[in-house]
Amino acid sequence: MSVSKEKILRELKFENGIFTVLVFGGSLGAVKLNEVACETLLKLSFKNRIQVLHITGSGNYIKIQEKIGDNPDYRVFEYMHDIGAAYAASDVVVCRSGAGSVFELKALDKPAVLVPYLYAADNHQYWNAKEIEKDGKVIIIEEKNLAKESLSNAIYALKENIKSNTAESIIKFPRKLVFEEIIKCMKS
Repeated sequence: MSVSKEKILRELKFENGIFTVLVFGGSLGAVKLNEVACETLLKLSFKNRIQVLHITGSGNYIKIQEKIGDNPDYRVFEYMHDIGAAYAASDVVVCRSGAGSVFELKALDKPAVLVPYLYAADNHQYWNAKEIEKDGKVIIIEEKNLAKESLSNAIYALKENIKSNTAESIIKFPRKLVFEEIIKCMKS
């Protein structure tokens, strides 16, 4: 991604290094997804500091903005023209599982909680989500099961997965460099 996470976080008046969640439900929004995400993330932000970038869609902006008040770690937008910037700023995404979103998440290798639209034709959003769930970076919550507890648990699970993968990468990284240096020395 060409846009730096740090730059985007600065533009959003967010801090670098704080766990950041992106929430969106599509151009019209998703009432239940928006409401449950807002309630859950407000509660989580009081327990452990997190930052939230919430794109509500046209029908939910005022209601969500009123709920969050002037929380400095929670930004609400009706729409965002640069979804790439929103993805770049986030550590985890909470969204529907339409074909476009699933493709973007897969291309960016972004961890996500997917909430398939219950009334999608042939349940295609559920099957889209199942396809990328295999990678281990996606947790699916069917809309009928979407609640503060299920969403909170899913976000924490992904956060812990990110932490353990980062720690594993840090441990492996020096070994790789040492190995490459040994090969260079042997070749010279």
